[in-house]
Amino acid sequence: MHTRKNVLALFTCYVLWGFQPLYWALLSHLDSFLILFCRIVMAAVFSVLILGFTHRLSELKALFQNRDMMKILLPATVFLLADWAIFIVVINAGHVLDASLGYYVSPLVLFAITEPLYFLAESYAVLYTNSTYTGVMLAVSPIGSIALAALLLREFPSKRQLLFCLLPITGVILITLSGSSLG
Repeated sequence: MHTRKNVLALFTCYVLWGFQPLYWALLSHLDSFLILFCRIVMAAVFSVLILGFTHRLSELKALFQNRDMMKILLPATVFLLADWAIFIVVINAGHVLDASLGYYVSPLVLFAITEPLYFLAESYAVLYTNSTYTGVMLAVSPIGSIALAALLLREFPSKRQLLFCLLPITGVILITLSGSSLG
């Protein structure tokens, strides 16, 4: 029963998330930054209300007093603000499909940026990962490159390129399914 409730909540979130660009498009007659301001204020008000009803406002206060945590949360807040602003401005400019595709491409771009950093800091990362994670990253990186080339450069891969990009993924899947301790 609990799993059914979780699946229903997940499905509801995805449906709402899917229709969100259409909601922003209905507000296109308003200034993008007014919409952004209202979104920030409403998110803050509802967050405080939810924390108040669940008697967790003291946790919020403690969070704001924790300097180490604020060093992490402030940059994250700036990136989230930029994400919201870009998304709303693009939707208001009439590019609903482009903005929606951008949300699918952005994890690939993030991966393409962070993947080299992962290997540059390998001595640090070895403490927190294993060879399986590294193998998956190496196997997925050609797929990300081809997807970015197709979307950004309009260069589509040949069948041979697709085959050789899928081979590493197939290897990772086979090793994982076999339960091998190789990774």
